[in-house]
Amino acid sequence: MRIDRTEEFLLTTETKQAISALLHLCFPGYPAHQTYYKYPPTFRYLLWEGKELIGHMGVVSRPIGYEGSLFPVFGIMDLCISPTHQHQKLATYLLSELEELGKKSGIDFILLIAKERELYLNNNFQAASNLCKWLLLTDNRALGLVRRELTDLMVKPLQLRSWPSGAIDLMGPLF
Repeated sequence: MRIDRTEEFLLTTETKQAISALLHLCFPGYPAHQTYYKYPPTFRYLLWEGKELIGHMGVVSRPIGYEGSLFPVFGIMDLCISPTHQHQKLATYLLSELEELGKKSGIDFILLIAKERELYLNNNFQAASNLCKWLLLTDNRALGLVRRELTDLMVKPLQLRSWPSGAIDLMGPLF
């Protein structure tokens, strides 16, 4: 088994096809032949067994705003493990790799949006609910800014900061 961390612009056609197939397998209804749902990640962790892609985690690296301050974050998108390889702690392994990178890189928080929270709670993420502002994207178009309470945030502090309780500017689309 090997893990690659690959920037989005370096993905080969073959790797994109493998990502698309895994996302479609793991997320019924995921748009066919796409490697991201609304907006591409900055980089990805890809878990391979031989030539088979068995795990994926997209990561957006950007700042978020709170009361005039910026916090560097990693936003997780489309974390999945092939059904034939689940329950082997592979998702936990991907999360720990990202946490290690974030700590070394001065990232304040890892965050994501999740309806299914067990994996993240077991990996020391905290549930959060904040009024948030983000860029709404649909069909490869920006439709404007949305301000709404996000009740399914999961947050993991990596430095000494506490997650704020007030309004957050995600400074881009949702993860």
